[in-house]
Amino acid sequence: MKDLIQERLEIASSSCEDPVRRALIDAERAYHFARVGRFSDARALLTSIRSLQQAKFNPAVAIWIILSEGILAFFEDLDPNAYDRFRRAYALSVSIGDFELQALVLAWLAHIEFNVRSYPEMVSSASRCLAIYDRASTAAHARLFMVFGNANLYAGNVSKSSLYFERARSIAVNDGDRATVGAIVYNRAALMLNNFRLQPYVEFGESIDLGLVSVAVDSSSAFQDITANKSLSELPVMNQARLAMVKGDYAFALAAIDKIRSSEHRHRGGAKDPLLDIEYAACLVECGKVEHAGGIVQSIDFSRTADLDFDDQIVFFAHLLAISDRMGVVAPMGDAAVLMGVAVKKFSDELSRLRGAVDSMNSLLGRSA
Repeated sequence: MKDLIQERLEIASSSCEDPVRRALIDAERAYHFARVGRFSDARALLTSIRSLQQAKFNPAVAIWIILSEGILAFFEDLDPNAYDRFRRAYALSVSIGDFELQALVLAWLAHIEFNVRSYPEMVSSASRCLAIYDRASTAAHARLFMVFGNANLYAGNVSKSSLYFERARSIAVNDGDRATVGAIVYNRAALMLNNFRLQPYVEFGESIDLGLVSVAVDSSSAFQDITANKSLSELPVMNQARLAMVKGDYAFALAAIDKIRSSEHRHRGGAKDPLLDIEYAACLVECGKVEHAGGIVQSIDFSRTADLDFDDQIVFFAHLLAISDRMGVVAPMGDAAVLMGVAVKKFSDELSRLRGAVDSMNSLLGRSA
């Protein structure tokens, strides 16, 4: 699909004679550039806008600039300060009474809070966004429903998540918002695959069928091929690799992971190093390259596993135990089975917290929208 939002904004910018109004349009263009991974284009526009004296003190321009910087920090660098930028943008939008911007920033805050497991804050942001739903833009609506879809799917509410994802997708398609459509496709595939891999160890509300996972992953890869979205370019490749591992096609998975590991432009958030390395070693073992796999395992900094999310820790230790069994050696890190059990318990506790938050969010949506 075409990026109709960018097309409309480019036409509006080129025909606008008012420098402040043009700066406002260009700041929104920078925001959309950042969302699809055109980081250098976004930064160039922001630099140009900052050089305009007339636009320097316009609060709406400032909000779009801060929002663009937050997106850049979030997607390009996974910078923790991205959250602070969104909160600044929200405070400024409240101060000028701009409800459309308030709602959009609140939807983004809920998105980030879901990603960092700040579930009470996610509920709060979603609640405040819903409180001004009728005065919000369709962009905020789509982003918010995507967050509802993400949270419900991660919590195991597969059927309900599909309803929210479809609602978000329908709004985004109607807006010509290619970036949000892409985010929905990518997130759904990654979360489905994540939950499918965890099903042997964790109890979810609804089980996920491998066929459904395959369709989601293939859709994300097809969308990436069409749109070349640079902000999450490695996610579809990693999803394809992990799906191939689940299906037993370790040669395909090995080639895909090797490509990601050797990429000079590797996105730091595309995969966390210990997990990616143990997955690489697992593929090597299954492909008969046992000595190479042993070298990879020995090179892993096991202290970094503590930085992994609990669900990733479960997958890490499951691979480590399987590799050790195949190689006939004792797993490093002492009793990996015990560590895996701890990770399962912690993730189950986290899942319980998320389910409580999701129930609260779903009830809010039922009353408000």
